[in-house]
Amino acid sequence: MNAIARLEAWCATLVEQSFARAFPGALDPAHLGRKLVATIERAPPRPAGSRASRYTVRVGPADFARLEAERPLLERQWTKMASALCARAGLSLPFPPAVVLSADPALRAGTSAIDVDHPDPQAPVPALRVERGLSGAAVFRLPPPPAPASAIVGRDSACDVVLADPRVSRRHVRILIDPDGTLAFEDLGSSNGTLHNGAARSRGPLRVGDRLRVGDTTLVVETAQ
Repeated sequence: MNAIARLEAWCATLVEQSFARAFPGALDPAHLGRKLVATIERAPPRPAGSRASRYTVRVGPADFARLEAERPLLERQWTKMASALCARAGLSLPFPPAVVLSADPALRAGTSAIDVDHPDPQAPVPALRVERGLSGAAVFRLPPPPAPASAIVGRDSACDVVLADPRVSRRHVRILIDPDGTLAFEDLGSSNGTLHNGAARSRGPLRVGDRLRVGDTTLVVETAQ
């Protein structure tokens, strides 16, 4: 048995053991998992990219309704399986692949399809640049899409964006990143508030070129490679 065949057999066994007993049915997760394995083998994640590769498992509305209660578990297990498959294939990825389950009204019961979305290696990722403040000219890259994410800006060392500014609260403001890359901010009840483009606001959308003033620090929204 060659290396590819052994890898495929290992993945198939993993899928069967994880799902076959728990989810019997005409279109069960074991079947979908095998199809996912074959799709990843045909279209593996790219070693370079500004975000994770995304595999969307589409099923008909009836099958989706049957599987929806276990959707978080399925997505976690499929994502774990995809990461393990890539690791065993020797792929070094900046971001682990993401797998999601979706309903497609165009699909009839018992059928499925898998969409592959690989990131553009040249696509920019959102970033915050310190335009003015004690942190110098630091640039903080934010979590890239497609997965919803957030980044906490503050003085505490546990924050995602740590600012050495005594007028910045320990947890000052949260930056929200939607799957489509849209940004927004939300003040976390900071002592000195947040200025968005010079106006005091507790929340709102963020666009490239916008400025956030937190304490004595000014952050500019940019994109970075």
